[in-house]
Amino acid sequence: MSTPTAVVHRDSSMLAKATAARIVTRLVDAQSAQGRASIVLTGGGIGIAVLAELARASARDAVDWRHLDVWWGDERFLPSGDSERNETQARAALLDHVGVAPERVRPMP
Repeated sequence: MSTPTAVVHRDSSMLAKATAARIVTRLVDAQSAQGRASIVLTGGGIGIAVLAELARASARDAVDWRHLDVWWGDERFLPSGDSERNETQARAALLDHVGVAPERVRPMP
């Protein structure tokens, strides 16, 4: 087992960019090994900023978005489509821009 490490970035923008880059790497590695990958999303300022950075990253095209399962780790108790709902924000920041198969996106009711 590896020892956990903490990586500190100078600001939230760099944190979002670095996290987006790590996500691309992990998704591509998983898809290469298994033919598919899963990701669990969260909302919040940094969570949505990471998704926006991922949408802007040229490396995003290395991910086969059609073979990605999307889940949520948390959600606000709001109706579908509400602007404060994590799902709505994630769709606007990333999911509506990358060709994820709709049936593989599993929002919380």
